[in-house]
Amino acid sequence: MTLNDYVDAYCERVEPGFWSEPFNAFSNAGFWIAGALLAARLRRNAVPLPLSIRLLPAWLILVGFGSFAFHTLATVWAGWLDTGFILAFACTFVYAFLRHVAGLKTWLCALAALIFFWLSFGAKAWMPALGLNGSEAYLPMLLGLFAMTAWLWRRSTAFKPFLGASLLFCASLALRTLDHALCADFSLGTHFAWHLLNALLLYVLTTAVAGNGRHARQAARRQR
Repeated sequence: MTLNDYVDAYCERVEPGFWSEPFNAFSNAGFWIAGALLAARLRRNAVPLPLSIRLLPAWLILVGFGSFAFHTLATVWAGWLDTGFILAFACTFVYAFLRHVAGLKTWLCALAALIFFWLSFGAKAWMPALGLNGSEAYLPMLLGLFAMTAWLWRRSTAFKPFLGASLLFCASLALRTLDHALCADFSLGTHFAWHLLNALLLYVLTTAVAGNGRHARQAARRQR
């Protein structure tokens, strides 16, 4: 397999071609809109936030571009680009949560982010095949999100948005998993809904970390 090999991974795509997945491609606008709204919201924050939190809107916009490239070009390298931006957002978010919400030491947060990267990037290699249409790779993210939510219980007002986001991720992951299974009855598939729900999900999570992080403002003051 070469980097330019053609990839047909989703129900909507039935042939090669740049616009063969229009719904999957244009639903990435959700990431761009969410990222732009987040960037504007974080700029209005009274106290400058730590860099790891301020990077999240940019990563979110890049997630949209990476996914757009994959659903239009449909090549191996575009798939790697898509995956890379998703992992970059997720690892930055893990670091931001542990450092600025949980208040752990910097080196522990960096180590946890690296371990999370290894678990997510290699999920298909170390996890058994579960017949989830490739969604196995996202199970470490789901488990991590539930772990964060459990830690927030009775500790922070961020618990409710994190709980809502966890349930939303379950729904979006189910839609991603069912994309091929529903092809015969729904030719567009359900992957575009995965994009839209995840754009909302990441907006909610970033807002919760920025607005309710117990240590976020303290960390920002230390960095000034």
